[in-house]
Amino acid sequence: MSKAGTYSNQGDDYQRAVAIHWMIQLISDESIEYMQAESNGLVTDSEKVTVDDIVIAYKNGNRKHIQAKKNQTQAREWSISDWGSELKKIREQLDQGEHINVELYSSTPLGLFTTLPEESRIQPNLTAFKNGLSKEKQAGLEQLSKRWERSEEEIFHLLRRITTGSHHNINDWRNTNNIALQHLVTQPSMAMDALESFLNRHQSKDLGSKFEIRSQEIQELFANKGLTLLPKYTQQQILDQFKRTSAIGRNDWKRMIAGKKIHRTELDDIITHIENKKSTIIVEDRPGSGKTCLLLDLADKIETNSNLNLLFIKGDRFTDAVTEDESLPKEIVEGCGLLSETTHVIVIIDSLDVLSGLRDHTSLNYFLKLIDQLQIIQNVTVIAACREFDLKYDPKLRDRKWDSEIKLADFDFEQTVVPILNDL
Repeated sequence: MSKAGTYSNQGDDYQRAVAIHWMIQLISDESIEYMQAESNGLVTDSEKVTVDDIVIAYKNGNRKHIQAKKNQTQAREWSISDWGSELKKIREQLDQGEHINVELYSSTPLGLFTTLPEESRIQPNLTAFKNGLSKEKQAGLEQLSKRWERSEEEIFHLLRRITTGSHHNINDWRNTNNIALQHLVTQPSMAMDALESFLNRHQSKDLGSKFEIRSQEIQELFANKGLTLLPKYTQQQILDQFKRTSAIGRNDWKRMIAGKKIHRTELDDIITHIENKKSTIIVEDRPGSGKTCLLLDLADKIETNSNLNLLFIKGDRFTDAVTEDESLPKEIVEGCGLLSETTHVIVIIDSLDVLSGLRDHTSLNYFLKLIDQLQIIQNVTVIAACREFDLKYDPKLRDRKWDSEIKLADFDFEQTVVPILNDL
């Protein structure tokens, strides 16, 4: 590859690193409506795009147009004339209106395009601005006036809408982006790979009619990879929330006959499936067969294992306005995602059949969506219980696929029932 080709590729890498920075900002900054990279124009606006490396559109109608240049030759400071044909594009973009800002990025200092705009923003008018300029800056103002074919008064107001970004080199940008992702999403290295792949497809216009990148798209991209945004709570706060929720509906359920618990072999089967990291397990049988007792025994077993974290949800306790119930953790998916980075998380959801029998399926839909979101997260296992009838005939349940199915068997009469009768 020629030296020119090498520099061109490095410039592309630099621009992509800056674009990744803004993709991360898009997720965390709710004021941003969408962004574009290598913009071919605005979908909902006829305004001309001349500074097109990156476009940031805000919900209040403002826009930021970003020009990213890796560096000036020999790492020297940029002069106004160094921008060449880009100068006209910058002016044309600013001419679109007061709602437009232009931001310039380079790993080498931007010279007068940093100092002139900064001084213009702290002066009340052109006279005060010019009085504070050095000879070099005065010459730069005159040069801009000539190159942009605008009066110094107009240049003064245009400069106020020019900013400069951080002077990171490519490696600095990559480190900065990686650190930002570590505070934003689980599995940050996987998240970075997903962002880079998505950005490449966006820049090559390989996403069909999607010419904008929105926060929801990136969050869905992460979710499809089994990644979650980090919750607002600490790991200990999440564990405390899970513990409080897991206590609901467990203590008032009788599981003893003649002072003894009946051990079911299905419990051992479920434990094996958990050890094998199955994503979803369904426990099924007819009504009153002991599904809940089995799951309660399982919950007790899990809580004795320091390598496992438990969230037990007694579904029939959350049949009304489930998404607003204060006793449910606020960020179940995000919390499980965070915990799953260090431990295996087990989520038990009992009584899907009760939710299925409700005329209003709001609660059932909520828990099914929850299962869908959890099952693609690595190191998370979801275990649910339901009657055979509902699994077979409820349209929301009958076509659902489970990694493992556990069907409860009848008690062995000689080995289980007779000893209990003898004791009684």
